[in-house]
Amino acid sequence: MKITTGDMKHKRALWSCFGNCDWWPIIVFFVAFGYRLFFIIQIRNAFLFTEPLLDAQFYHNFAMGLIKGETTSAVFFMNPGYPFFLYLLYNLLPPLSLTVAIVQSLLSAFMCALIYKICRGAFDYWAAIFSGILAAFYGPGVFYDSMRLSASLITVLNTVMLFYIYRFSMYRRRYDMFIAGLVFGFSVLCRPNIALFGVPLLAYLYVLQRSTKPRKEFLRTIAIFVCATFIVIFPVALRNYLVGGGLLLQSQVEG
Repeated sequence: MKITTGDMKHKRALWSCFGNCDWWPIIVFFVAFGYRLFFIIQIRNAFLFTEPLLDAQFYHNFAMGLIKGETTSAVFFMNPGYPFFLYLLYNLLPPLSLTVAIVQSLLSAFMCALIYKICRGAFDYWAAIFSGILAAFYGPGVFYDSMRLSASLITVLNTVMLFYIYRFSMYRRRYDMFIAGLVFGFSVLCRPNIALFGVPLLAYLYVLQRSTKPRKEFLRTIAIFVCATFIVIFPVALRNYLVGGGLLLQSQVEG
């Protein structure tokens, strides 16, 4: 069979496209998920994994109560963000420890790929690889990914928020800040002290935009971010006000 010049050009173009693709986010994702899956297999019969205790038990019972239609007339005792996440998950998949661990591991593996993408743009190729691999094998993160606790979800949400803030710094697209605000709101519902991040964020946005219409652009950007965050938090704060008669952001335990 004779290979023509056109065939050779087509193959070179195909391999050129293949070679120019950045495969590291995919590699980091599968390495991170594979390592977490291996850890889950190792602890699948451990009591701490199979039986939710303390906070994990509260989150699980809260989510199961929502599924059964059980409600409370008091303000939320603990932060409602993570139980809401479990409620959505339990409506789609069996309410098992293994289910939660696998889903959280998938989300965290995606987070590791996002860390690579952020560092690839903000620094360089090797810093991105090192950061992505370091996140993939970060021991405490792997442990909490297998538990019914909010730490895993909070870390993922915060990384997604930083990714969209970084995108805004690169392209100045307002919807990136809107998405960042929504994600920030969900993170605050999981742990209210995340709201303290707003202080350095204000400083960063001011420095970022001081060279071009600082006051107008700065205020517009902050308004977009705050409004998006308010959209997420307001229903919970309103519900607490109606049932408790006082202004309470989300729970009795604001920590």
